Amino acid sequence: MSQYGELATLSKACSHCRKKKVKCDGSMPCGNCQDRNKQCIYLPRSRRKRKDQNIRSLPSPESRANSATSTRQFRFVEERENGRHREDSSSIIVGNAIMSPVDMFPKPDARRPSTTGPSPETTTVPEPVPSTTSSPTNVVLSHNEAAPEYIPQPHVQSVLTPRMSDVDREEATIDLKNINWQHHGPGSWLSICSEPGIRWVSVKAKSSGFGDVARDLTADWTKHLSFSQCPIQKAGPEPDFDEAWQYATAYFEHCHDSVFGVVYRPQFENHLRRHYHGSGTQDDDAALYAMRNAVYAVGCRAGAAMNAAEDVMEVRRKSLQYFFNALSVYTNLIFMPTGLSAVQALIVMTSYAELLGSPAVEYMLCATAARLAQSKGLHRQPSKAWNLPDDEVLHRNWTFWALYCSDKYLAMRCGRPSIFDDTDISCEIPTSVPVGSTLDISICTAYIRHAQVCSQMMKQLFSPQSLDQSADTLFREVEMFDNKLTEWRLRLPDHLRLDADALLHLTGPHRIKANIIRLHRAYHGSVIALHANFHYPWISSGILKADVNNDSLRDPVMRNSTRVAEAARQILASLKYWVPDIGSPQPVAFYYPMLAIINLFIYILKYPSLATATSDLSFLDIGSGHFGHIHQLTSAQVSFRFPREAVALADKAIKRASAHVQAPTTETTQANSPADTSNAIAEDPFLGMDISPEAWSALSADFFDGFSAAGDMIML
Repeated sequence: MSQYGELATLSKACSHCRKKKVKCDGSMPCGNCQDRNKQCIYLPRSRRKRKDQNIRSLPSPESRANSATSTRQFRFVEERENGRHREDSSSIIVGNAIMSPVDMFPKPDARRPSTTGPSPETTTVPEPVPSTTSSPTNVVLSHNEAAPEYIPQPHVQSVLTPRMSDVDREEATIDLKNINWQHHGPGSWLSICSEPGIRWVSVKAKSSGFGDVARDLTADWTKHLSFSQCPIQKAGPEPDFDEAWQYATAYFEHCHDSVFGVVYRPQFENHLRRHYHGSGTQDDDAALYAMRNAVYAVGCRAGAAMNAAEDVMEVRRKSLQYFFNALSVYTNLIFMPTGLSAVQALIVMTSYAELLGSPAVEYMLCATAARLAQSKGLHRQPSKAWNLPDDEVLHRNWTFWALYCSDKYLAMRCGRPSIFDDTDISCEIPTSVPVGSTLDISICTAYIRHAQVCSQMMKQLFSPQSLDQSADTLFREVEMFDNKLTEWRLRLPDHLRLDADALLHLTGPHRIKANIIRLHRAYHGSVIALHANFHYPWISSGILKADVNNDSLRDPVMRNSTRVAEAARQILASLKYWVPDIGSPQPVAFYYPMLAIINLFIYILKYPSLATATSDLSFLDIGSGHFGHIHQLTSAQVSFRFPREAVALADKAIKRASAHVQAPTTETTQANSPADTSNAIAEDPFLGMDISPEAWSALSADFFDGFSAAGDMIML
């Protein structure tokens, strides 16, 4: 019998001969595979029923993750029994080797050293290291033996496998089947509603009812994240020409996002004339249809903002119908042949979704626009060989950078990954504007440069791997990006200055003043996001737990929190310079003020005996009044009681502190005096705990007991 005779008994024919339905000679390799230069593979017989106690079963996922065999090697599962070779029935023969199905799964990369040290389970499993010589074709291994050319080594933790301290990380996450919940990263504004955040606030505020407050905040926001009915339905009627022209004019002259020039005004107005006054022909292009109706939706809201006499609910209903019209051709924009106008239409639809009181579906719309833009190469500078007109290159480039800013700001607000990778971008930032465009080059350039710094921040500091760095390294990186943000602010032109005096004397068109306010809040919001990891005690405790007794870390943490408090005060102070209206973007009217309230509230709870605590309470009052105005403006469609509750809890904390501790006179005294032990890091209730990143972003499961998502979504 040939050396392959026994192997051939596993199957009468190799897989190639079976597929071609030709006779197989049973050799290894068989004649047919050898003649056709094919890989000869014999599969085990499925009819074999014999059971053997010594045959290994397919490992569990846990054992696969801790497997000691390299992904580049085959596992030889032959064993000697009475002087003969016997094959595992679950093995596949490739060449002269028998590969078990377990070897088809990826194995952890053993080249990266473990940051947590080997566990008792992993130290008992040898890790084979490939030799410099080629593997032999016939190697016999038992279950407990290692190949002679391998050197057994302790298993090393892979970067792709969870840390041993985080094996129960899913315990605090929510079952998403019955709740309309979306992921928000640890540094997002909803972090205070996580389990660790609730526990910390409850301890510091001495309030057992904060869980209910957090539940209301989460529920109030959650109901805006989706539709209660499918919006992809039969399209409604478009307005007549006069009304359409009115909406278009309001969009270009009053909409905040018109400064990006995504829709080219002369071209769009010519399209409207052709569409309504053409010789009986209607333009059926899906991209133009979506763009028209998206402009109507945004323009309807922008025009109403200039006319306080209009009924807010009626305006909202009409604009929403136009938005639904645009959504009705959503699949056409993605899957049918389209041009640049499809990307532009999706950007305008994203702008509408970001308006105050709109269904907050901008994340998916922006992501779709970004992927569509990438598919059309907008992230790359057009080649001169394409012979594109200069105006078309300008339109492409400005459209891409408008989308880039939207993507980066959205990613920072919700703590999710960005779509665009800066290393893949070669698109140039233009230095000129198409004639007749509403684009403001100074404001757009300022947004782009700021978004680029934010992108670097997110990549360097907000990834899960960044939290594995030492506290000293994180402090240095935070300081570096703080300097970059400050440098960006100092380089702004004089008419875009972000100081209080400049905000007090804003001049120019409505949309220009609105964007200066948005730039101001975006800058201070990015400062808060930058320092959040050290400001939020439920996050900083995990970073500092290895250095609990290191007093040198107390001052850097205090400086980070002070920087956050200063930024929060600036955002809340700016509320008196700009009153939101129905055409205001949600980030300006809701996100940044709420972010400031939450972070200043945390600062007061951390340091209630500071001399600044009373004035900070006044800033919280300003924020509470702002959200009271939004409640009235949107006819209670956007209503949050968290600001009022935060004021009450902060007030009680300050009164308790003043009754028991003599308040220091300055923040510097608080940070350096021996009497500030009540606020010392070492006494933080989280400093001894091992809190996984997932616990920071997971909302408390008991928030949603009895909470019906479908009944509490936004009703249309």
